[in-house]
Amino acid sequence: MQKPVTVKAYGFIPLTRQTYSIMQIIVLFGAAPLLLAICALNYYFSNDQNLWMWLGLLTVTAIVGEIVETAVMLRKFKQKERQLVSTRSDQPDK
Repeated sequence: MQKPVTVKAYGFIPLTRQTYSIMQIIVLFGAAPLLLAICALNYYFSNDQNLWMWLGLLTVTAIVGEIVETAVMLRKFKQKERQLVSTRSDQPDK
């Protein structure tokens, strides 16, 4: 059985595709309730519309950043898998 492909995330954290996917799910389900709690507390304690605009902008920026990061990491996994397949096909069978 072959070892799973490992890619360095952020330049220094080695992760497999499964570990990265689990990490993304934890971030998604951890950040969403936290964001909702912040919004609820902000609404309850303040009616500052400018703060709502900045909070919305921050949320959209974070979501776009996560999408870009996920696309880059999945591309790294695909490139590494292709590289391993081509390396194995170049080696003669024993």
